[in-house]
Amino acid sequence: MNNSNNNICFFIDSLSNSGGTERVTTVIANGLASHNFIVTIVTIQKFEKSFFKLNKNISVMCLRDTENKMSLWERVTVILKLRKIIKEKKIDILISVDSLLSIYSLPASFSYNVKNICWEQFNFKIDLNRYLRKMARQLSGILSDRIVVLSEKDKTFWDNGLVFNRAGVSVVYNPSSYSITELAYCAESRKVLCVGRLTKQKGFDLILNAWKEINNRHPDWILTIVGNGEEKENLINRAKELHIVECTEFVAATSNIQDMYSKSSIFCLPSRFEGFGLVGIEALSFGLPIVAYNCDCGPSEFVSSNGVLVQNGDVEALAESLISIMSDTQVRISMSKNSKIAAEKFMLEKVIDNWLGLLQNIK
Repeated sequence: MNNSNNNICFFIDSLSNSGGTERVTTVIANGLASHNFIVTIVTIQKFEKSFFKLNKNISVMCLRDTENKMSLWERVTVILKLRKIIKEKKIDILISVDSLLSIYSLPASFSYNVKNICWEQFNFKIDLNRYLRKMARQLSGILSDRIVVLSEKDKTFWDNGLVFNRAGVSVVYNPSSYSITELAYCAESRKVLCVGRLTKQKGFDLILNAWKEINNRHPDWILTIVGNGEEKENLINRAKELHIVECTEFVAATSNIQDMYSKSSIFCLPSRFEGFGLVGIEALSFGLPIVAYNCDCGPSEFVSSNGVLVQNGDVEALAESLISIMSDTQVRISMSKNSKIAAEKFMLEKVIDNWLGLLQNIK
């Protein structure tokens, strides 16, 4: 392979979605491209346009022309097509974005002088009922050159859960997509913001349940939920059942969400589980106080004096925590200042430096 060791390939399921995995992949890929790495992104699913902006020097290739469920033969074809790309583009480092994809990337790079990085985007305890993900994680422990996780807590899960850990596990935080804002905190705003895919995992049903009580105490506040997903209709119907339609709004996912952050007063992360919670990191950059469930993994590593951690799944405690902060402007202002301080370690430059160090160490 290429002796310069600067030819990197990110292998991801799709770039068309608006989720945190897609966002952070494009951010890191752009950052490495700006440091003179040759960057290729290979997607499994049909690719038309990235939801997030990509550096013009990054090439994108897709392995399928549909998004249908794959047959066994199509899975084999993915491996063969990826192997061909690795050889033709002389890839030095192959980064699988999601441990599940190691099922394809490890055999695709077999016998080639390629360094494999398994970049986990969930956490070790979450397999989404897919046996293949469990198997892929164990294979990564044996055959990958490094496993990258998003939190110290998840590193502990991996270290304790791998049968063989030849690869070693490193923690590299996901970066905020935004610099720390210079705009003043909007203390007079009466908006609580939630952002994410509208799925069961994200817990938006829980914040709606909590909002019923919140609205009784603070009828002038609005809950804004930004995102797309299969739970949208169920969530809208739940808001109707709770008679909170007038104080809730659902906004489609947007690649230009800065305006939503800057005009909100509090950020809520009601997830049942996370890989890390990238939207929480973004909220820090805009100086938002954060109320989050203390789920595995992520929130406990960026929420302290800048917000409140709530027992996972406790709707009443979530409501009371939000009500407490909503009731005290000075508390929100103090938490806002602390959020900007907490955001510093998640700035892109620091995270890219961590990636550069990791890539150098595995060459």
